[in-house]
Formats: sequence, structure tokens, C-alpha cells
Amino acid sequence: MKGIFPALISGYKDDGEIDVAGTLKLVDRLLGAGVHGLFVGGTAGEGVVQSVAERKALLDATIGHVAAEVPVIAHVGTLATRTTVELAKHAYAAGAQAVAAVAPFYYDIPDDAMADHYRAVAAAVDVPLYGYHIPSLTGRDLDPKWLLTLADEGVLAGLKFSSKDLGAMGRIAEHTPDHFLIYNGMDDVLLGGLLYGAVGGVGSTYNVMPELYVELYRAIQEGRVDDARALQRQATAFIERLERYDFLAFLREILRLQGLDIGTSRMPLPSLDDRDRTEIERCYRDDPTFHPVR
Repeated sequence: MKGIFPALISGYKDDGEIDVAGTLKLVDRLLGAGVHGLFVGGTAGEGVVQSVAERKALLDATIGHVAAEVPVIAHVGTLATRTTVELAKHAYAAGAQAVAAVAPFYYDIPDDAMADHYRAVAAAVDVPLYGYHIPSLTGRDLDPKWLLTLADEGVLAGLKFSSKDLGAMGRIAEHTPDHFLIYNGMDDVLLGGLLYGAVGGVGSTYNVMPELYVELYRAIQEGRVDDARALQRQATAFIERLERYDFLAFLREILRLQGLDIGTSRMPLPSLDDRDRTEIERCYRDDPTFHPVR
């Protein structure tokens, strides 16, 4: 359960329904690039704007298609413990190797209630449960001491750490048990995250340039830090372009330009206008930033 895990983008048809076939074409492309696993139903996968039935069906299709070639981490997080437990049980039965759950947001939930939420999810399955720390979207910065408590209890087996506070990541890695796995979740600091103790990464831009990230991870494993640094610079240059747009709309457009049209995000997530598409297509054609070394 180490290495490069693309945060799989979900495909949609023109009528807004899930495009399972299109999503699986993306899965095949990622597997062909040598990724080490998949993270399904997270932020990039738009799990929180899909129904429970849709999340279950897409996870079933993905796990069935992968056929144990690589491990699948199923994101099952919702606002409600009951629903999160339901999705976790389904993921376990479907064959996911681990489940992950974002901290419930919107309500101001105290730490002890949040801990009970994760305890309930962990008790419902016999696979590792990973926390999902993404304060930029949840508005909640999980306390490292709180995380350490749940790690010591055996509730949390790891963490998707989507923050650029690598000092906090390093402290968590230093004080948690050896079997506690941390996945870097911010693509522009993957190199730093790996050096600070992450065992791999879960990222959205992995969908469009998986080979680069697989090579970056390999370079770190082989001690080729200068090579990894050069690859990180290329990834960061791409991400700087991405930040001018909605990140999912941008990535979907890049996939379309690469020959894989998986539709637009589900409302209320934004899509690109014609001017944006024209600008991105011109940059994709002419700017080497859009064609990182693979």
C-alpha cells in the first residue's frame, strides 16, 4: 500500500449520469502507466456530490475491473456516521484493500464526537481505515495529538495528508507507530512529503501525468533526489497553470486533449467556458509545461 495512488476522476455522460465505461478507460490508462493503486470516491472523484448508490456502483465497477492488479482505497466519507459506515461496509464487501474518510464538515463537531465517528467506521470493517486531512475544504485542521491518540488505539491505520504543513506531517510520522501510513495529498509538495515520511501520494494531477509521478517516486526510492527534484519542478509548473482555473474542470479538459473525454463535473461544480477551453488548448499545443517528461 505504498507508492502513487491517483485520486481517480469520475466520468460523466452528457446527461450527467455516471460514465462507468469512460472512467474505466481512465483506469486502464493509469494502470498502463504503472501506478501502484487507486483512490476512489475522493475529492477528485466527486464522491460527496454523488448518491450512495452511485458511489457503490462506481466502486464495484472499478474494483471488478482492476481485478486485484493494484490495491484500491475507497473513500467513504460523508457528513453522517451512519452513511459513512454503510459505505465502508460496502467497500469492504466489494474488495477494497482500505477505506478512507474525510472529517465530517459543515457542523462544528467536537474532537471527542469526531473520534467516536472514526471509531464507529473502524469497527464496521476488517480493513485499514485512513483519515483524510484536507483543512482547505473542511475548515478543520486535525490536531496531531488527536490523530496520534486514534493511531495508538488502532482506529486509524494511516492518513491522507492534504496540507502543505509538512512540519506537522513530519511530527505525525515521527510519533505514530511504524505501521501508520501517511500519503501526501498536495501534488506540488510530493517530493517534500516523501522526504518527511509519507509512503506515497494520492493526487488529482496524477490522472493526467501518471508516468511523471511514478518516476518521481521511483527516483526517491533509489536515492536519486536530484532527479526527483527536477520532476517535481515540472509537476509544479503544470500545477501553477492549473491554479488559474477550477482544478477539476482543467484536468478534465487536459484528459480530453489527451484523447479521453470523460465529461464535465456535476453541478454545482463549474465547467470551463469557450474562452478557457481555447486558451488551454493553445497552451497545451505550444507550452512544454503541458508535456512534462515522462
